[in-house]
Amino acid sequence: GKKDYKGPGGVYLDGFYVRVSMKVFINPVVAALPEHAHLFPEFGCFGGKNQDGSRINRECDVKNGETPLPKSMYQLKLTP
Repeated sequence: GKKDYKGPGGVYLDGFYVRVSMKVFINPVVAALPEHAHLFPEFGCFGGKNQDGSRINRECDVKNGETPLPKSMYQLKLTP
């Protein structure tokens, strides 16, 4: 049910708009530090699109004149 916390003017607010539109802002200066480089790796070469039209990224290949992501930048495998 409804809670009894109210915003300005006695209007009921539950924070729904915050929960459904939460955004994370990243400081580019901090994100650019070498110790944080492993946080944002993903393959960056275009591999086509899937059935719903979303882009598929694939591992880049030197044979195609592309620069592959160094193995040290791969995401950590946390689960088998």
